[in-house]
Amino acid sequence: MALQHVVNKQLPGGFAYVDKSTAGQFTSRLDAMQAIEFFKVYKRQTFTLMRIGAGSRVGDIGCGTGEDAKKLSELVGVRGTVTGIDVSEAMLSEAKLRYANLHNLAFVLSSADCVDAPTAHFDAVRGIRLCTSQQSSTAGTPVGPKVPASTVLSKEEVY
Repeated sequence: MALQHVVNKQLPGGFAYVDKSTAGQFTSRLDAMQAIEFFKVYKRQTFTLMRIGAGSRVGDIGCGTGEDAKKLSELVGVRGTVTGIDVSEAMLSEAKLRYANLHNLAFVLSSADCVDAPTAHFDAVRGIRLCTSQQSSTAGTPVGPKVPASTVLSKEEVY
């Protein structure tokens, strides 16, 4: 509960309407969250649970500014690929600006339920904060047949 209070107090705002407000507030919020030890630890844990390695094809739904997608791209190496997926044009613009030099990392504008990828395209998919940003009733079906069900990892933060 103490962490929730700290995050709410220091990082005001929600993610549902990023493109309808000042995107800079949300970019700053995500950057600040990257510095909090609690978030660093659980993100490392989610990466481990994904069981990915060199050559893996990974989807990062709700990628925001791309920081986690960048870390995933380091794990999959030059033979792997990471696709950062988000519904926010502002967040994707920032991600593309930050990580344009990474050739194994791409960013796609899409909702979680409409990812344009062939069946079983991803070896693993990670979805963070999906319910805080989804505006449709399909938020509970993050990737459909794009990845085997056993490799979908989703975590909802409450803060």
